[in-house]
Amino acid sequence: MAFNDTVMDHVLNPRNSGPLDDATCIGCVGIPGEGRYIKIYLVVMDDSIRRASYECNGCPASIASASVVCQIAKGRGTDVVDMIEATDVLILLNGLPEGKEEMAGMAVEALRLAIDKTD
Repeated sequence: MAFNDTVMDHVLNPRNSGPLDDATCIGCVGIPGEGRYIKIYLVVMDDSIRRASYECNGCPASIASASVVCQIAKGRGTDVVDMIEATDVLILLNGLPEGKEEMAGMAVEALRLAIDKTD
């Protein structure tokens, strides 16, 4: 299974990796320590995402998907970010190998769960 250059760039140079101690909301899909998971941390002020970071199980597809989702989210309003779809992540990553596409959906779902906690 080969990952393209865009995915590998996010794997080798992850953006926004690690927990945020001052996160105002957190969304997680899956269970840490029990297989695939993506956890998104957000710092939200005045309906704007000021900071975003992630933790995941470490597979290349989850790292790249979570990294892109955090990049998209930072600096945008929660209403705009709530419109992100898994297909947007796949486009920005120039695709993921067959069987790994669901990681884009997991990253988006974790983001949405975090945004839902801002209400």
